[in-house]
Amino acid sequence: MCGRYSRYTAAEAYAGIIDAMVSNRLDDSPSYNRPPGTFQLVGLLNPDNGEAALGPAWWGFIPNWATDTKLSPINARSETAAEKSSS
Repeated sequence: MCGRYSRYTAAEAYAGIIDAMVSNRLDDSPSYNRPPGTFQLVGLLNPDNGEAALGPAWWGFIPNWATDTKLSPINARSETAAEKSSS
């Protein structure tokens, strides 16, 4: 499975679909190469008032035992995740 994707649609178009605000901290540049280890567009819901927003979130997982934060797993097999180490 590939860990990259592309997005060419502006955040405002997505915001219009879900009636959300767009964060001003969002890098909304179109790209055919969106890799793990970068901030990506996500939908957020405020639990206090129920308002939706689009904003940046880090794409990736850095386990608490990792000594090298540049290597972070992006894929795992659910069938063997409990038995196999990801180091």
